[in-house]
Amino acid sequence: MERRCPVAHYPDMKLFLLLTNIFLSVYAETIVYFREQFEDDGEEWVKRWVQSKSRPDYGIFQLTSGKYFGDPEKDKGMSEKRDPGIQTIQDWKFYGISARFEPFSNEGQTLVIQYTVKHEQGIDCGGGYVKLFPADLNQLQLNRESPYYIMFGPDICGTIHEKVHVIFNYKGKNHLIKKNITCKHDELTHLYTLILRPNNTYEVKIDNERVENGSLDDDWDFLLPKKIQDLNATKPLDWDERVQIVDPDDRRPDDWEETEFMPDPDSRQPVDWDSSMDGEWEPPTIPNPKYKGIWTPRIIDNPNYKGEWVRPETDNPDFVPDPTIYIYRNIGVIGLDLWQVKSGTIFDNFLITNNETFAEIVGNETWGETKDPEREMKEIQDEERDSKDEKKQRLKRLHKEFEMLEKMEKDKTFDAEKYTLKDMINRIQGKDEEKTKKIEEAKPKEKQEVQQIEGKKQEEDTKQAESEKWEVCEKQEECEEREKDKNQEQDGNQEEEKKRDQNVKQEESVKQEETEQKPETLKDKKQEESVKQEPETQKDKKQEESVKQEPETLKDKKQEESVKQEPETQKYNKEEESVEQEPETQKDKKQEESVKQEPETLKDKKQEESVNQEPETQKDKKQEESVKQEPETQKDKKQEESVKQEPETQKDKKQDGGDWQREFDEKQDTKSESKDEL
Repeated sequence: MERRCPVAHYPDMKLFLLLTNIFLSVYAETIVYFREQFEDDGEEWVKRWVQSKSRPDYGIFQLTSGKYFGDPEKDKGMSEKRDPGIQTIQDWKFYGISARFEPFSNEGQTLVIQYTVKHEQGIDCGGGYVKLFPADLNQLQLNRESPYYIMFGPDICGTIHEKVHVIFNYKGKNHLIKKNITCKHDELTHLYTLILRPNNTYEVKIDNERVENGSLDDDWDFLLPKKIQDLNATKPLDWDERVQIVDPDDRRPDDWEETEFMPDPDSRQPVDWDSSMDGEWEPPTIPNPKYKGIWTPRIIDNPNYKGEWVRPETDNPDFVPDPTIYIYRNIGVIGLDLWQVKSGTIFDNFLITNNETFAEIVGNETWGETKDPEREMKEIQDEERDSKDEKKQRLKRLHKEFEMLEKMEKDKTFDAEKYTLKDMINRIQGKDEEKTKKIEEAKPKEKQEVQQIEGKKQEEDTKQAESEKWEVCEKQEECEEREKDKNQEQDGNQEEEKKRDQNVKQEESVKQEETEQKPETLKDKKQEESVKQEPETQKDKKQEESVKQEPETLKDKKQEESVKQEPETQKYNKEEESVEQEPETQKDKKQEESVKQEPETLKDKKQEESVNQEPETQKDKKQEESVKQEPETQKDKKQEESVKQEPETQKDKKQDGGDWQREFDEKQDTKSESKDEL
């Protein structure tokens, strides 16, 4: 039966075992010599930390979390002294305080010193470093002259001196690091870590990031130098240290003129010049037009340049290496021996151990968890404070302007016409913000006003809609009444026309019978009667003949005049009836064609009768033909013009025409009676 390894069967088990091995390897060898986080409430920390009394004016420490912090437990509403530290509270004071632990030696192992510092006051000049003292230190007499093993931490004085001190004591002397390590200079909490290894190397971390490392032999002057200058060495004779030389091949041109002034060639000695009395005559000088200045040879780079000669180094015969520089055999006290002009620095999370990995984990669990919440709290407080300080607000706006200009330069979007100094000054002074605030404050008022205006508009619109509905209803009623009246008038006119057509047909039928019986006698009598009694009818005949011969344009004019003479009511009725009674007009046309085919004698009689009687049907035919020839739009225009332009005189003429028609009708009636008698 095949066997399987349980670890290989479960891959997660491999990871678990690997982590446990790492954990055991870390913590099995880890020794914590000292750790202080001030986690207990109350004044228990005073029993562990001893205040120095070597000076009566030493400053006092207090336990506090400061103005801003990032402890998650405190945010949950627990004790007000969660994640506190000891803080300097008096300005222009020396401070001396220390805590004791069991003495130990770091021989053969790593030494790690770690703690946090927060310059909440915005320190201008003062120390924030710690010291490791030997175990035989008298804590009550701690002072600046007390011997120490190691001094490590930030030291700030203005903006020039911002460095991290790393000082080791070797054979009774304090040795400063030869390198410059810059510290953090702000108001937030920072984690400082010093690692001293058994191989005489070191490392400095700030916020768990390495900022410097190296060898104790190279970066401190503990021992004599390994190399020294060789005093017996001399500079070679052919060593050329000149960087540039005169060009040996450069020559002055032959026409080069170096005399600035020359005698005037045009000048002459005066005639009255007496050399015995006036001395020897000299011509005046003038500027030399060919003058080019003093000639100098050209300078070129030295092809034989070898650089500045440096004396070579040689091994120092007196150098003796010391592998025990890192060893401190009786470490037993950690303390703060400081001077501060402006107090307010908080010290916390002290740790002395032999495992740098463990120290890094502790730093992430303490400072790493509180840094972001602390920064957020500080930003909120700064905004509240700076909102009342006009100078800081202007500085912030100025920084924003510079950042904006840098972005414009990078993106190549700078426009000198749009970006003006006036606008920049207004932005820095905050005038734009004031405008935006006023606009934001005015927005709710504007919204209310807009809502009120919209409400009024809606009310007005509803009222207008209701009024328009009523007006539309009234107009519809009026239009319906008008249509009814028109329909009634049309019906009455149609009935009258039908009656007239019947009468005309009856008369024509009677006339046709009479003409068939006695055509000749009737002709003569009618001609005589027409000549004697109706001179006016002949005129009408001539007019009809002229109408037949006239072009269509004259017909249209006469039709327009006939339309003008009729009353307005008859015009509209006849036009509407002409459209409806088109078939009847066709009948009349057929009758006319039948009349044309009759003999000439009958034509003459009918023409005379048509002239004498002139029934209304023929007028209607003419009007119908004119209506057919003219488009409807022209009819309406002509009718309107005729109505508008109809003077009073035409009205009188119409009345006279009506009287004449009545007389004419009476004469026709008498003629018809006489015909009946015949």
